[in-house]
Amino acid sequence: MPYYQVDVASALHTAKLVLPDQIARGSGAIIFTGGGLALYPMAEYTCISMDKAALRALAFALSQEVKEQGVYVGVVTIMGSIAPNTHYDPADIAEKYWELYEKQEDVEYVFK
Repeated sequence: MPYYQVDVASALHTAKLVLPDQIARGSGAIIFTGGGLALYPMAEYTCISMDKAALRALAFALSQEVKEQGVYVGVVTIMGSIAPNTHYDPADIAEKYWELYEKQEDVEYVFK
C-alpha cells in the first residue's frame, strides 16, 4: 500500500491542512495531478490505476464539498509521460493548471 499513501492519502492530508484557512477566507484553490490510468486502467499497473482513480474521485468529492464555501478543487489528468519538447511539455501542461484556476468552471482537465 505504499503507492496509496503517496498518491491518495498524502493528497487528502495536504488538503485537510489548507482547507480550513481557505474556507475561513471564502477563497482558495487546490489542483491535483492525476494520471490517465484513472480513466484507462491497465492490469499490469493495477495498484497505480486504482490510486489514480481514487485521487480523481477525491478531487471530484472535495470539489462538491467546498465549492459553495468559495474553494475550488480540480484535477489535471495527464494521459502520457511528461517531457520537455513533446506533446506533454511541462510548460503546456502548466497552462492548463492556470486555465482551471482562472476559470474555476470544470473540475477536471484531461491533457491528451
